[in-house]
Amino acid sequence: MKEILKSICTALHFHFISCEGVHGGDINRSFKIETKEGPFFIKLNDAARFPGMLMDEAEGLQLLKESKTIIVPEAISSGVVSGFQYLMLEWISTGRPQPGFWETFGGQLAQLHGNSRSSFGLHFDNYIGTLRQFNTDTNSFVAFYTHHRILPLAKKLLDNSIYHPGEFQMFEKFCCKLNDLIPDEKPALLHGDLWAGNYLINERGQPVLIDPAPYFGHREADIAMTRLFGGFDNDLYDSYHYHNPLQPGWEKRVPIFQLYPLLVHAVLFGGGYIPKCLQIINHYTK
Repeated sequence: MKEILKSICTALHFHFISCEGVHGGDINRSFKIETKEGPFFIKLNDAARFPGMLMDEAEGLQLLKESKTIIVPEAISSGVVSGFQYLMLEWISTGRPQPGFWETFGGQLAQLHGNSRSSFGLHFDNYIGTLRQFNTDTNSFVAFYTHHRILPLAKKLLDNSIYHPGEFQMFEKFCCKLNDLIPDEKPALLHGDLWAGNYLINERGQPVLIDPAPYFGHREADIAMTRLFGGFDNDLYDSYHYHNPLQPGWEKRVPIFQLYPLLVHAVLFGGGYIPKCLQIINHYTK
């Protein structure tokens, strides 16, 4: 890997000094690179297995950065070298949260969600985990959530004989009820995969978002994701509500929006995620 990393630095006119492996999740191999121009973060994976993944991530980071609402790492470069795709980012030195960290985080997330456009989706597709995420422009969020989030993954589980046809029909019945369950909102720019592993605290004690899977969706989707695995303080939600109040009943709708990431986990990992998805649709369709 060292020679690959040196080649990337050479192509970008950086003077390579050294590298060390760092934790970067299960999909990518990640490194801290020391150069004469300063430290950088580089992640690598198989370009043939996950075509365009890291280039999509670079574009997603740029989209969030352009919102000018919350810190994200600067994407220096992305591309393919010797069968490996790479993404080079600025190095973020981590620290401890400053006083008011969660209030700041909540307010900045509310501001991020204040970015909108005329339709749901995005002008490019991307990934969530190792799954391709399709962001086809759609005028209705319920139609978007039904046809580009829930039913494709439920169908994948049906095709893999994880669910039987009767269970798939329950997903269809659930989606038919969404117009009555989800309040109308304008499209909001989402991080798209906002669990506790996808934010950092920089050396100034500020929140930094990483590893996005962005699209314009319903903002309750990001909020629901923060509550799926924990790791977010209640002060974040209080601050969010102060800056951009959620519509009444949002807490009762959390499972509706958690269904998508749970289906992603069911497809990728199986296990207890499979009955958890059925539990949610049964709750709303009984």
